[in-house]
Amino acid sequence: MLILALASAADLDRYPYLQSTTTDSTTVLWWTFEDSDGSVSWGPSGEALDQSASSTTGTAHAVALTGLEASTAYDYRVEDGDGELLGEGTFTTHPPVGEPARVRLWAIGDSGTGNPPQFDNYETFQSATEAERPLAMLHLGDIAYHVGSHEEFSHNFFAVYADFLAEQTVYPTIGNHEAFTSTSEDQSGPYFEAFVLPTAGELGGVASGTEAYYSFDLANMHVIVLDSADTDRAADGAMALWLEQDLAATTQDWIVATWHHPPYSKGTHDSDMDIHHIEMREHMVPLLEAGGVDLVLSGHSHIYERSYLLDGAYDTPTTDAGVLDNTDGALEGDGPYQKPEGITANNGAVYVVAGHGGTGVGGEGGHPVMYMHEVEWGNVLIDLDDDHLTLRNLRIDGTYTDEFTLVKGDDLVLNGPDGEADFAPGDTVDISWTMIGDLGPVDIEWTCDGETWEPLAEDLEDATSWTWSAPEIQTRTGRVRVSAGDESDVSDAPFGIVKTHSEMLVDWGSTWKYSDTDGELPEDWMGNGFDDSAWKEGPAELGTGDGDEATEVTLGQPTFYFRLHFENDQQLENAELDILYDDAAAVWLNGEFVVFTPNMGSTDYDAYANYASADNKVLEFPLNADLIRDGDNVLAVLVKQADEDSTDLSFDLSLEVDVIDELDRCDGVEDTGGDSDPPTDSGPTESDTQPDSVGDSEDDRKPYDPGCCGGRCGGGGSAALILLLLPFVLRRR
Repeated sequence: MLILALASAADLDRYPYLQSTTTDSTTVLWWTFEDSDGSVSWGPSGEALDQSASSTTGTAHAVALTGLEASTAYDYRVEDGDGELLGEGTFTTHPPVGEPARVRLWAIGDSGTGNPPQFDNYETFQSATEAERPLAMLHLGDIAYHVGSHEEFSHNFFAVYADFLAEQTVYPTIGNHEAFTSTSEDQSGPYFEAFVLPTAGELGGVASGTEAYYSFDLANMHVIVLDSADTDRAADGAMALWLEQDLAATTQDWIVATWHHPPYSKGTHDSDMDIHHIEMREHMVPLLEAGGVDLVLSGHSHIYERSYLLDGAYDTPTTDAGVLDNTDGALEGDGPYQKPEGITANNGAVYVVAGHGGTGVGGEGGHPVMYMHEVEWGNVLIDLDDDHLTLRNLRIDGTYTDEFTLVKGDDLVLNGPDGEADFAPGDTVDISWTMIGDLGPVDIEWTCDGETWEPLAEDLEDATSWTWSAPEIQTRTGRVRVSAGDESDVSDAPFGIVKTHSEMLVDWGSTWKYSDTDGELPEDWMGNGFDDSAWKEGPAELGTGDGDEATEVTLGQPTFYFRLHFENDQQLENAELDILYDDAAAVWLNGEFVVFTPNMGSTDYDAYANYASADNKVLEFPLNADLIRDGDNVLAVLVKQADEDSTDLSFDLSLEVDVIDELDRCDGVEDTGGDSDPPTDSGPTESDTQPDSVGDSEDDRKPYDPGCCGGRCGGGGSAALILLLLPFVLRRR
């Protein structure tokens, strides 16, 4: 992701985003602060943008892109009336309706606070889905705290998720916080102004006549979005009558429903105590279960909860009387939940509460129909592949803490590898699978390029696993495929095979340039082109007052500056930056802000640390290795005193990296068949920005940086804070 000149995007209120994507169309929206003209140009990815359409003059702009091909990637470019670039991106149209396809969805609720947990949770999602981005977001409500105002939508939703929304579609449901300023009855207010949602069945399903509740088809899945916040929830109300008609009309293989207030929860809200929860459980859930619903997703209760396979749990208070299958539903646990093929009435559904997207989490959990709960922030990923569906809870620290699979009819499901980790050559890889029904012997293949397949094992009888030794081939697009009879399954996400060794790019005790008497420096002091030739220099540890310094600095100012050039000519995988400091520190790499210690307040020269650290405090920060350039690199560090009476200062730093060793590159091999191909990688990138100041912290613990999971860490949650200040200066590519 590159950064636009501020002048180019100064008038953008909301960066371009997509709505109502289908097999042959999508709508590009953007908002400007003042009335303006604009246009969108588009074409197949990698080809000329030879089609264009203009928006009407105003502040809210919407342009429909039509005549597209299904499951095809397109590039687009948005310009203002003067031809200035406002944004560009790449999106993929939806697969043909009614046909099985591999589809990944992202479900998130109660996220829109504009606070660090929201940013950190999003960075974790980005890192975990880097190789396989979801096709769409299902937002479960409370999108924009506190009252769903236009400004809160801009800052707490569209700014935070700008890069995702530029290339994938969000299908929202209205939450109680949006209902403060938006009215479902007349579809007015910021919520309804922000989105273009189907009212006439244009995305599949029966026309609802309102954006408050609607449905759409995606591959062989039918998704129903209800309004639990501001629409009549009565059993004979308009929404319930429409729901019955919509369920009766669908011929899809899977039904997923979303709304805000969960029918089952013991989180920050008790589903037996609030009328919204009770009426949705007593009036809507029976209709859905009679119509064959498979999965229900809600938010509102700020917790993650996941049920057993249920049917008929409608009473208040709720008991466990509706539990059909009290196992864990996990492929590598008790086994998946099973249902007959297609849509069948009252054969069970799983209910998930995912109100842990960014606001404060809480509650005790322990609802009688719930298999598990977790009071932590997180994201929900849903992978649908023909006749099985897998849901995973991705906790904010990057750990998958819950997983279940629903299988319809006879099926073969690959348990792993599913892209959770990379391997080194020679590593033992356990390939395992679950077979439902008698499908015959199993064949195993793998691909290193994501397109062509090589056999690994054939005609495996009475086996559920096979051990493979990872070959001496470098790849980022590896997948495994298992096949038996007419069924097959492929890794949900690609894995890598990479060989690395560790090296110190910057070692403890290195020689640094430093400024300890010059006062405030120019704004570009941390950049690569800044002239530090007049600065003093000396080996670390740099500081004074403790007696262990290799180089003494002069006290007398609140902020001290350090710079170091280092070279890199290797391909890197992971990086870790360790810093020794007293009292607070912030670090830039090649002019990009990367990390700060928890007690750093403002980076302004005359500001002191929020509080004193321990002497020679050492913290470890995972770092995004992609920030390290080929050739010359510059680390820039400022270290602060706690107050004007501080008598000591300490600084040293090391930067350790994993260097990728040269292996044979992946070359495609002959395709041996199979009926399940890996999906196309949409390949989004991430942004890096620089803040003027960072937040307070209550103590001096190791900073929590969940975006660094798996060794991939950008600016951390702190870098995302700049989205509140410069939300629309980013563009794709």
